[in-house]
Amino acid sequence: MKKIIKIIINLFSNFFVFMLKKSNFGRYVLDEISGSNNRREKTVVYNNIRLKFYIPNRLSYYRVNTFNTKEPETLNWIDKFEKKTTFWDVGLISDFIAVTLQKNENVRYLLLNLQFLTLNG
Repeated sequence: MKKIIKIIINLFSNFFVFMLKKSNFGRYVLDEISGSNNRREKTVVYNNIRLKFYIPNRLSYYRVNTFNTKEPETLNWIDKFEKKTTFWDVGLISDFIAVTLQKNENVRYLLLNLQFLTLNG
């Protein structure tokens, strides 16, 4: 009898997970239940620069997986910088592009924190 109950519970849980995977909300629920999001890291290599990202949620997972394709024009623009170019970031560039700039040996990356100026200005 126990074996039959285990089989039924296993079938039900597999079906439940299968149905949840079909929607964004369901995948969110599965992510929250599993708790595995808090332990994921991924390394992306771009132009021989190794970038390691912490992935706390599905949006970050998507952004890391589309790193090279999300903003190709911006990455191409950065690749054309001359040596020792100074780049002032006013907080409007994506975090992933900012990390690329910081790791690029040809770029001197400076961040101007506008939020600090707004709150303290």
